[in-house]
Amino acid sequence: MYEGLHRIDWASMKHAYGTAEEVPALLRALRSPQAEERREALERVSAPAPGPR
Repeated sequence: MYEGLHRIDWASMKHAYGTAEEVPALLRALRSPQAEERREALERVSAPAPGPR
């Protein structure tokens, strides 16, 4: 499922908080056997986007 993630230039992509380079690690963490690691990743990916500036 994650075999192609390393081929994507995540640092060149942006999301609401900056570059998307942490996305592969967050996706992997969401499938972690460790509940705390999953919880933290879920908090990061479900955090509300910042409002307009």
